[in-house]
Amino acid sequence: MNRIYFDNAATTKVDDEVLKAMIPFFTQNYAIASSIFSHEDGLIAQEALESARAFILDKLSAKDYRCIFTSSPTESNNLALKGIAFSKKKGNIVISKIEDLSIINTCRFLQKKGFEIRYAGVNNEGVVNLNELNNLIDDNQEIGTLQDIVSIGEICKQKNCAYHCDATFSFPFFDIDLSKYNIDLLTIGSDTYYGPKGASALIAKNSIELEPLITGGYQEYNLRAGTQNIPAIVGMQKAIEIFDKKIYDYIKNLKDYFLEKINQIPHIRINSPKMSHPGIVNVTFLFIEGESLTLRLNLRGVSVITGSACFSKSLEASHVLLACGLTHELAHGSIRFSFGKFNTLKEIDQTIEYLKEDVAFLRNLSPLYKED
Repeated sequence: MNRIYFDNAATTKVDDEVLKAMIPFFTQNYAIASSIFSHEDGLIAQEALESARAFILDKLSAKDYRCIFTSSPTESNNLALKGIAFSKKKGNIVISKIEDLSIINTCRFLQKKGFEIRYAGVNNEGVVNLNELNNLIDDNQEIGTLQDIVSIGEICKQKNCAYHCDATFSFPFFDIDLSKYNIDLLTIGSDTYYGPKGASALIAKNSIELEPLITGGYQEYNLRAGTQNIPAIVGMQKAIEIFDKKIYDYIKNLKDYFLEKINQIPHIRINSPKMSHPGIVNVTFLFIEGESLTLRLNLRGVSVITGSACFSKSLEASHVLLACGLTHELAHGSIRFSFGKFNTLKEIDQTIEYLKEDVAFLRNLSPLYKED
């Protein structure tokens, strides 16, 4: 069975060009960068590492920043939040109610350590309330909402507080120019745009003090000890290099086509706002459980999820959708479809036919549907 993979917001297939760039660092140039002072093989690894670092900083127009390589966006988010919190010893942290669980649970951890956590509300499209954010500061991926990072950055600048932006799902789909935005710390990933797992980066202003979470050697500005994953970092660089507007437009076209076709099914609610990630659509199918529909689609060979990758092991309603004002019933009936450059219109057509059949079947079993 050729499966249909519509879970690209969780992770993507590694592009062949990316894999080709990585292989030599598994089979030929497999030394570690820390061996630079001992032999030429270490120098080759170090040059590859620093080349990737310089490329990413240049891509982001990050002149006065450090590029700290980590193993994942979750680690980068932890280093950003815990690193700056532990360096300051006290204070409050403001986050939106729809953050990824790597942000929310890190803040819950810091709350137990004595830090005050404040939550900024969002509207029904998941956009942060800027007035509320402004009042909270002292002097997603799941639905794909885009935030006004310029306005948020200005508020943080006026309040003299550090601004961390988790761009795991937005970069490189959208250009980020750190010379124009007041962003102090930026998290980017790799495997959501056809790069490998095992690579991420925290882009941090030179002026931002951070406490390391992992101690040992002196890698990554003495902020992240341990052998760097050179093959993954090289792959991350290549994935950024080859991502272009053609890929963006192709994925956006898939999303638009899906939105047109999904309206053939009655009693649905599109939870993703119009201005959102080009490849993410969150849909609620009224009167049925999203989990049941997901399982039926899986049996047909279609991969989708009911929430974010961090949330899928829980049967609780999505905190993102609840924060956007959905009832528990509507949130439980939601499914996230996320499209990528390896998907086709034919796959969408096939999935729509499966959905028509499975939604009708499940609604016939639903007492809520019969009552309506």
